[in-house]
Amino acid sequence: MKYINQAIKILGQMPDNNISENFQKYYNLIIENSKKFNLTGLSNWENIRDELLIRSLRIAVNAGGNINPGNWFDDKKMIDIGTGAGIPGIPLKIVFPKLKITLLDSNKKKCNFLEKVAMDLNLDETEIINGRAEEIAHNVKYREKYDLVTARSVASLSTLSELCIPFISKGGTAIFPKNTNIKKEIQESINCIKYLGCTPPISKIVDTPGLAPKDLIVYLMKIESTPYKFPRRTGIPSKRPLKNLIL
Repeated sequence: MKYINQAIKILGQMPDNNISENFQKYYNLIIENSKKFNLTGLSNWENIRDELLIRSLRIAVNAGGNINPGNWFDDKKMIDIGTGAGIPGIPLKIVFPKLKITLLDSNKKKCNFLEKVAMDLNLDETEIINGRAEEIAHNVKYREKYDLVTARSVASLSTLSELCIPFISKGGTAIFPKNTNIKKEIQESINCIKYLGCTPPISKIVDTPGLAPKDLIVYLMKIESTPYKFPRRTGIPSKRPLKNLIL
């Protein structure tokens, strides 16, 4: 737990036995259920620790600007879109227990796994939703109800924006970890991001905590409500990204 404890301290939190035990339990659950639920191709402690657990915590590094993230996450509402095995939502919830987290995934089996994780780790104020972002975003219970939204996805920034921005309330933030070579992708998405109600993207290189390769994290701030027609019906944001349309 040495490297995880170091990562936690970087984020302004003090590691304790409960946090360490929950990370160990979470790792064990991933290993035990990985093949059954197709959770990850990683299979040993070091890789899962570095690529999934600690790397997830990079979401928190600049989320509150210059504010210490240890306090900034208290009582915030966050939704993790396409969470899969619970990445990055579960590691963030373990470190920031006062964070109110919603985990959304279209795969029922993975949602069943997440229910077990939440129960075994006693993660209060953790909601698991089995569904598609294109549909759930039109539910008034969830639309524009979150302070934070994130998605760890290979989808284009314009596609992620259409799927995720409708969940954020005005003043909230979208946080997307991407690879470092997305300058063109950012330029192509600026108009659609503005149309969906956010300021132009800000991107920062984040290489801490952890030993994994550098991430480029994109931040969007919501300043206006998203037109209700977005997101479009299931599958369309990926097949016909807004960057290709005249808005």
